[in-house]
Amino acid sequence: MNPEKNHGNNREKPNRKSSLRAYLPAALVVLLVIIVSIIVFFLIFRYKGTGSGLKSVITALQSVIIGFVIAYLINPIMMFFDRRFLARAQSRGKEINARTRKRIRAGAVAMAMLIFLGIIAALVIILVPQIVSGIADFVGNFNANVSSATKWMEQLEKSRPELASQIQNIYDQATGYLRKWLQEKVLSNSNLIEKITSSIYTIVRTAFNTLMGLIVAIYILMKKETFKAETKKLIYAVCRPRIGNYVMEVLRKTDDVFGGFFIGDILDSLIIGILCFLGMLILQMPYAAMIALFVGVTNLIPVFGPYFGAIPSAILIVMVDPWKALIFLAFIVVLQQFDGNILKPKVLGDTLGLNPFWIIFSIVLFGGLWGIPGFFLGVPMFAVIYYVIKRIVERLLRSQHLPEDTRSYQTLDHINPKSRQVVLHGDDVDETAFHLAAGMSSMRWGKKAEKRKQKQVQCPEQEEQPKQEEKKDRP
Repeated sequence: MNPEKNHGNNREKPNRKSSLRAYLPAALVVLLVIIVSIIVFFLIFRYKGTGSGLKSVITALQSVIIGFVIAYLINPIMMFFDRRFLARAQSRGKEINARTRKRIRAGAVAMAMLIFLGIIAALVIILVPQIVSGIADFVGNFNANVSSATKWMEQLEKSRPELASQIQNIYDQATGYLRKWLQEKVLSNSNLIEKITSSIYTIVRTAFNTLMGLIVAIYILMKKETFKAETKKLIYAVCRPRIGNYVMEVLRKTDDVFGGFFIGDILDSLIIGILCFLGMLILQMPYAAMIALFVGVTNLIPVFGPYFGAIPSAILIVMVDPWKALIFLAFIVVLQQFDGNILKPKVLGDTLGLNPFWIIFSIVLFGGLWGIPGFFLGVPMFAVIYYVIKRIVERLLRSQHLPEDTRSYQTLDHINPKSRQVVLHGDDVDETAFHLAAGMSSMRWGKKAEKRKQKQVQCPEQEEQPKQEEKKDRP
């Protein structure tokens, strides 16, 4: 029996154990994520008590949630004035103590709140009369609009009967759905008075919670640094430093994604709403203010928002003039092309870090789960989830000394389990991926050489003994 073979077999066994141990943390993390996901799913969707309890908590904290949202939106304005007031105080040679710093913060919060309330008041003063007059005009001219639409349909039926029949089918389905909705939701069971009372109560409660939210937002902005310090203190008290640093990194990324998305999306929708209003005035479209407001609000929803705003608006214009409805749809298509290709990339940039497929996926997923709030919150939430998963995958690849760039896997055929070298397709070899694979393999061989040198440094006596024996054997 050859002792060298036994010695070689003894070397291979620890390597197999160490390779299995390297995969254990990743397997445990994946198992833990699956278990937590299953528990959360059953708590939210299968256990009715959890859903109703969560809804009750959200309803009770509605004013706090509104205050947090307002504080988050006007925080950049507040920080702008805070820096300006602080620089002016330092230029005048004032001593910046706690009392002075509190006065500066109070002035910055007051300026930010005045600008926010001024924008809301300006929108109400400008848009509300236009919307009220548009609704009154639509109700007053409803019979005339219906008769004009009927005449247009009769003319179209004479010239193009096939197209007229298709439009008539769509019209019948839409009117049937509207009649059913009115009968089942609005006028069902003769509870009209009860529903009106409930709606008035909801409006009053929302107004009160909004007023309380403004007060909460002021307190949050005044004590922002204290809340941030307490949050960091709690994170590092519960987690180890390495995990705490990772949680802080995820929170910073969440702040960047949500802040960039909502502030940029609101600015983008405001510009689109103004351009839509000006364009409709130039083209002499009816209900310009009401439709521009509707298009601007629905533009907050990525991808599907323009369609949600354009189709109902076109139906309103059809009642007045069908040809203007076609012109309106063409105008909206041009406006959305400008928004998607020029304006939105300039305003948002690469804030989300998602390709269009994942954006559509997040809208469909969270919109199906949460309804209208899911359409607005789904994209930034999924962007944060995508970032966390990406960081975990990159760390696992880095621990196995494998390339992290996605492009290097486009031409990958397999990875050699012994040498851990990337093996590419023979027919479709990308030069960048080939050089990257070569660099990764050279890096692995360099690390192995460093480990050998470290072993040689740790055991110098074992290396000197053969050298001394060689000297003795020399004549």
